[in-house]
Amino acid sequence: MNEQTQKKIVIILPFLNEIASLITYSSPPKSLLSKVYVGWRKVLIDFIVLLSIIWSATIVTYDKSEIRIGVIKGFLTLLLSYILPMVFMKKVLVLAGGNLNRQILYSFCVILLLVLCEALIWETIDKNYKPESPLRGRQN
Repeated sequence: MNEQTQKKIVIILPFLNEIASLITYSSPPKSLLSKVYVGWRKVLIDFIVLLSIIWSATIVTYDKSEIRIGVIKGFLTLLLSYILPMVFMKKVLVLAGGNLNRQILYSFCVILLLVLCEALIWETIDKNYKPESPLRGRQN
């Protein structure tokens, strides 16, 4: 797997739970899709999401040879992909009113905005962070 493909997967995967939740919420009650993010599937999807956050932090730690920047990256990914959606998505749905199409659109826009923030964090770390490792010396 090349680096760009891996980066895209690791940027999108932490938001899998929000995407699955949106699919479940927007599907008709008798549809199979209405059960995507419930029961054991919800636990499995959340596990994959958390594992992808670890993967993301590990990649940054390895690439930059610095544990501190990997922990910061993991914290920001956890905040953007797991905590903020959990806290604010219900408020977004209320803001959209009772219109299901508007709720889906607003939710999708919030998820997209968070994914873009995650991608921006990756780019910022890649372009601006130069590790100072006592084992490797200063990198220019």
